Formats: sequence, C-alpha cells, structure tokens
Amino acid sequence: MAAAAAAWRAYQRLMARRPASVQVLTAGTLMGVGDVISQQLVERRGLEGHSGRRTLRMMGIGLCFVGPVIGSWYRVLERMVPGATRTAAFQKMLLDQGGF
Repeated sequence: MAAAAAAWRAYQRLMARRPASVQVLTAGTLMGVGDVISQQLVERRGLEGHSGRRTLRMMGIGLCFVGPVIGSWYRVLERMVPGATRTAAFQKMLLDQGGF
C-alpha cells in the first residue's frame, strides 16, 4: 500500500506541474490498457491473437484526440465554474453531461 500511495503522490505532483501533458499521457495509457483488457478478457483472443496494432491505434487516439480534447474541455469548465465546492462540482457535472 505504501508504494501505491507514493506512486499516487508522484502522479499528483506531476499533474500539478504539467496538467496537459499528464492528462494526454493518462488518456493514451488508459485507452491502451482498456484495449488490452477488451482483447484478452472480453474477446478472449489470447496472446497469439492479440492485435498490437489495434492497441497502438487506440493509444494514439487517446494521445492525439481524447486526451487533448477532454483536458481542454475540463479547463473550460474550470474557468466557467471556478471552485471545488459541492455546488460547483454539481454545476460542472451538469455542464459536462449537457454540453459536451
């Protein structure tokens, strides 16, 4: 648990220093991991049937499209509704779900 907590603190420090870069890398990583999970656990392709090309394509979409677009959208939301109160979070959620 201590290692996970230290990794989380390091991630948070990086996020505070370079939020756009970290969001893009996180989106690409999560999309790649999601594709691996899909191919292995849902589609049950096995290692021989795994499409590395598909996984790389999904990572590329996360790195080049999803990460920048979603990260920019969250920065717009933060400017529109500043703060970290429950009310602000609820307003951001309504704008996110209704506007995006």
